[in-house]
Amino acid sequence: MKDHVYHLYIDEIYNPNLIHLSKQSKKEIITATNHHHFGIAGVIVPMNGLIDINFTIRRFQKRFYKEKNNTILHYVDILHSRDVFSDLKINSDKQARFIASLCNHLTNFEYKLLFAFIDNHALINKYGVFTESETVSSIKKIKYLFPKMNVKDYNLYYLALRLLLSQFFEFLVRTKARGIIIAESRGRVEDRNLRNAFDLIQKTGVNKISPREIRSLIPEMFIIDKSQNHAGLQIADLLLYPTYDFFVPNHRTRNDHFISKSLIMRKLYKGSQSITIFP
Repeated sequence: MKDHVYHLYIDEIYNPNLIHLSKQSKKEIITATNHHHFGIAGVIVPMNGLIDINFTIRRFQKRFYKEKNNTILHYVDILHSRDVFSDLKINSDKQARFIASLCNHLTNFEYKLLFAFIDNHALINKYGVFTESETVSSIKKIKYLFPKMNVKDYNLYYLALRLLLSQFFEFLVRTKARGIIIAESRGRVEDRNLRNAFDLIQKTGVNKISPREIRSLIPEMFIIDKSQNHAGLQIADLLLYPTYDFFVPNHRTRNDHFISKSLIMRKLYKGSQSITIFP
């Protein structure tokens, strides 16, 4: 994977905030056996490989759904055979050919994977400040990352993006390249929080990486709509959910994923070290 410019396509799973846990008691949060993790997938694609990936994905989409103008490959919809893919539920032959072809493409495409997950329950258990009624009100200062902050204002994008960009920066240094981030729009509030997280990282740096170094190698992030049918974003979506189930502890695991753990392992940038979990 030698190129001068790489795109990092990112997609996310679950809510980038702690609001859903702010109404639970301390006991419910701490004793929960199914921990919710906010996560971001990062797919590193060389600029000179984009033409082949985009062309192949569009040809694949037209092969199976030529009557559709804009078939977005969304993992959960394929897994449940719903919406555009509802015909897969009643056509087992087409489903088998579709899955086999898709997994073959995901195996053969040139890209590397990074993942960052935030264990919301562990975060609150370690840093949460609880009220007399035993609900969490704020999160304590975490070293140099965050000041003490109201739980409803907590931006998990910042924690996850720090983990992801530190590895992406390392990759760019090793390959002597620069990178651009492409993210999928999730909504006005979410997009603003993601942009704020990225801007803060460019202003303050990450760990021992200075702001100047970050800005020189990762100068910009673009947030685009799902309807643009970007192949890189679809690859990130396809691999995020099974990675969550295969590698993230303390939650219930599905056993019907059509993307294998071995496929994901082959594509990880640095093996299991490419999957980071905080705290």
